[in-house]
Amino acid sequence: MQTSPSPTSSCFRDRDDVLQDRELLEAIVSSCDDAIFSVSEDAVITSWNPAAERLYGYTSHEILGASPEILAPPDLIAEVASFVARTLGGESIVDVETRRRSKDGRLLDISVTNSPLRDAHGRICGVCAVHRDIGERKRAQRRMEELAADLERRVDHHSSELALANRDLREYAYTIAHDIRTPLRAIAGFAAVLADSHGHNLDEEGRRVLDVIQRNTEEVGRLIDSFVSLTRHGEAEPTRTDVDMRQLVAGCVAELAAERQGRDVRIDIGDVPPCVGDPVMLRQVWMALLSNAQKFTASREHASIEIGSERVDGRAVYFVRDDGVGFDMANAERVFGLFQRAHRSDEYEGMGVGLAVALRIIERHGGRIWAQSKPGAGTTVRFHVGQA
Repeated sequence: MQTSPSPTSSCFRDRDDVLQDRELLEAIVSSCDDAIFSVSEDAVITSWNPAAERLYGYTSHEILGASPEILAPPDLIAEVASFVARTLGGESIVDVETRRRSKDGRLLDISVTNSPLRDAHGRICGVCAVHRDIGERKRAQRRMEELAADLERRVDHHSSELALANRDLREYAYTIAHDIRTPLRAIAGFAAVLADSHGHNLDEEGRRVLDVIQRNTEEVGRLIDSFVSLTRHGEAEPTRTDVDMRQLVAGCVAELAAERQGRDVRIDIGDVPPCVGDPVMLRQVWMALLSNAQKFTASREHASIEIGSERVDGRAVYFVRDDGVGFDMANAERVFGLFQRAHRSDEYEGMGVGLAVALRIIERHGGRIWAQSKPGAGTTVRFHVGQA
């Protein structure tokens, strides 16, 4: 006959289970790396795990029965009292970063989590506090903030130095340009007088030398103008306004008509959508690209120039495509360099400045400009101005 357990034996078994659970919980708390302690309804510390002893330096014998305010620096005593009161009122405090003070007076960066403790009837009877040491993380964070602040100071300092250097360079460029132009005008003027008044007295060699003087004087003048233009556009901040790119292109094509005089040049203007940028600067970009396209198709009996745009990654990429002489892509980077050329000066005139200025203008607009070409098969120059 099976007998049911007596109430007394069941009670002992339940008590044993409770004791085992309590011992397990105490073992978990003791082995935890976080400081864990409890606070009674009377706001005194009633338990203290080994991690709390390591963090704060108080032994259990020293801390039990003390107010948790003992852990607070003077300016945060009210915060400790508030956290305890709020938790006893049923509120949980979760991962609040703050500071506490150890037994030897050191300030500690910690993260506080407070949870209400409840008895068997569900009534709040205390607070379970978990303090996590975040000192290493806070020190790393402060170090990163210090490094960022130092970097910002350095950048500001170097930016100021760079701005000053650029200003000095710009003023120097204008001064040099002015100083060179004065004797240059004199040379050009005397050469013109010589040609007009005494040209008929010169022999063939004399007229050739005079012509060389005049041509080189004009070339130096253009070089000075290009240098000043490059300096100005390299430093100027572009305005930001709506730009009718099609109207800009049409104006540039009309302005360059004289260079096509007597030639058969077909110019097709496709879709050229508007953008946001500096219309004066962007006009100079179109002038440089179109002027180059006309120049390098000069050997063609029937030349073709196409102007349009493509949609790439959601942005408008403009292009000028010609069927001119082209160039070797080994020189692709060189064509955008200052005073750099892909062709000899005795083949095609120019100072090698137009594309260098265009590059700086496009970069100032946050965009990119590049070329694709092949000898004898023409050139396509593309650019975008940074807007999607």
